[in-house]
Amino acid sequence: MFGARVINLLIGSTPISVNLKGSANGSFINNLAYKAISGFKDVSSAASEGTKTFEFKNAITGDLITTFDVPDYDLPRFRNITLVLSGTMGSETVIRVNQY
Repeated sequence: MFGARVINLLIGSTPISVNLKGSANGSFINNLAYKAISGFKDVSSAASEGTKTFEFKNAITGDLITTFDVPDYDLPRFRNITLVLSGTMGSETVIRVNQY
């Protein structure tokens, strides 16, 4: 397991939701407002499950904004990461910050 949280710094965005690819919309984090920080949530770090793809979506429409991959060879077992969604709509960036 590892912990992950999200910070929404996407200028001009509506609230966002985050899910792992293949999971329901907002199942990881739901309705995160601009400048808000979620709490840490547990994510499986079994390498056999492959790359973890986080999908960042518009919480109102469900439209995909961007994705971020944590590859199976770099899963932070027993550690925490923060994913920062930043930039502006149309030129989004996700930055991974390791908490170790």
